[in-house]
Amino acid sequence: MDIFSKNIIAEKLLFVFWSNGYHLTTLQDLQHELDMRPGSIYYKLGNKEALCRLAMEFYIDGLNSKFLEAKTKSESPIKVLKEFVVLLLKDFKSTSPNYLCFLMKIMTEINDRNSPLFTSAKIAIDSFHFKIESLLIEARERGEIRNATCCKSTAILIQSFIDGVRIATKKSTHDVAIADITDDFFGFLF
Repeated sequence: MDIFSKNIIAEKLLFVFWSNGYHLTTLQDLQHELDMRPGSIYYKLGNKEALCRLAMEFYIDGLNSKFLEAKTKSESPIKVLKEFVVLLLKDFKSTSPNYLCFLMKIMTEINDRNSPLFTSAKIAIDSFHFKIESLLIEARERGEIRNATCCKSTAILIQSFIDGVRIATKKSTHDVAIADITDDFFGFLF
């Protein structure tokens, strides 16, 4: 399977699993979305867990792309971080079928901490916390934020802000100015 076909399939899988959740996604949902017979799905793509993992990889690749895009726009770690948050939230507002981060949705739905899907989602979330924390450490070293700033706690706070804005934008009946809200939030933080 070429990368183009794999990405199209992964995007469709992401939509189904993100909309329905892992446990509520049925074989019929997958058949309908992929326009494939069950035997073909299992033969070409694997079982339900493998399909969800493919969706997670596609989602993580999208996060990484946004992070790299943000890094190309500024030398300032704080500006990179703000840009990343804005890119993430704007894309999320227009494309996501659910107000939860896909990785968070998988983690909250799968209660088994020993599950490979739970572990993969947690590793990905921890990786993004580390990226945010690293930018904050760099910002502190450059004097962009206070020396007393706890970068680990602030990274978690920024993730909480992202999750909160996601919920607000999905539940709101009026247009939310994501860039303005992000500027205000970073103004409060730093």
